Amino acid sequence: MRFYTLACFAALFLLALNGCKKSDPKNGDDPIPPTPKTWETVGNVSLNNIVTTLSSDPQGNIYAAGFTDNNGKYYVIKWDGKKWITLEGLRTNYSIYHLSSDQSGNIYASGSVGDAADTYYYIAKWDGTTWSDMGIHSPFAAHIYSTTDKNGNLYAAVPNNTGQTFVYAHAGGNSWNNLGSLIPDEFVGTISADGRGKIYEVLNRGSLNYPIVASYSNGTWSELPRITNDVNNQMFTSCTDLLGNLYVGGDLYDKVARKFYVGKWNGTQWIRMGGLNGNVQSLCTDPQGNIYAAGSLIFNSNGNGFDVVKWNGNKWEALGAINSKINIHAICSDPIGNIYSEGTFTTNYINQIKVYKK
Repeated sequence: MRFYTLACFAALFLLALNGCKKSDPKNGDDPIPPTPKTWETVGNVSLNNIVTTLSSDPQGNIYAAGFTDNNGKYYVIKWDGKKWITLEGLRTNYSIYHLSSDQSGNIYASGSVGDAADTYYYIAKWDGTTWSDMGIHSPFAAHIYSTTDKNGNLYAAVPNNTGQTFVYAHAGGNSWNNLGSLIPDEFVGTISADGRGKIYEVLNRGSLNYPIVASYSNGTWSELPRITNDVNNQMFTSCTDLLGNLYVGGDLYDKVARKFYVGKWNGTQWIRMGGLNGNVQSLCTDPQGNIYAAGSLIFNSNGNGFDVVKWNGNKWEALGAINSKINIHAICSDPIGNIYSEGTFTTNYINQIKVYKK
């Protein structure tokens, strides 16, 4: 009898420690819904211009660019988990379109990053203390595309003064290796690398923006099967996941479904991730391999703002309701899977950066 009493007391004590009682729908209790996740503002920063690019480093710091200071100069800021810090030493007259990091935490900024005399564009490297010129230049006419792969290698698509664009690889050291291009005279929309030896360039060919995707492997460029036969399906964003799948987005439009889509190349064929009601301006993957898209996408129930969407394996879902008043131009994931997005949220159209925590 004493043992039974002690056992009952212990059971009641454990229940008390666990909140007394969990609801059980099978017993007629009301289920306790999970606390809904929401977008949270990252720091107290108000930006003059739209953020064009976001990136994270291996330590989870977040970097943003595309906006200007009071003198109209473009620069880069860093979120260290507590506050925003301006990475001084880089002030350029034209926009920074691409930010990426390597395994050591170096940050690379490119796009229309011009030298002091505005005679050429270059890739700027932040080593944690100072900015430096990576030594590859483009004439002051067309910007440089750059990206890093999961191994930390740096790649750049660099136009020359004859109107051609070549892809270069920088695997450390002091030199660049010219990898050429499938069609150097065509406009490059974006580049990506999978970390397994393949580099992808997305070309928008001719005045009708005919879409072409090419891959580089073992010293050779080759064109992938066509993602679409439709013209004016320009692509200007891409990314790869840890399995090496390639994702491309932009103005890809399915005339039959009357919806936009993201194209996924799985190494063998293209898969259309359809159902989008607007074009895609930014793509990213998280460490778990989930794919996210943003742009002119309205997915919340009220239909009164633009959202970030996540592919659930079968369809796109809104990642909460971020409700940006203007198209979302930049998203990224940090090393634990939190998703960061720029947007315009206030009634006076102030630009901010928000996070959707895992």
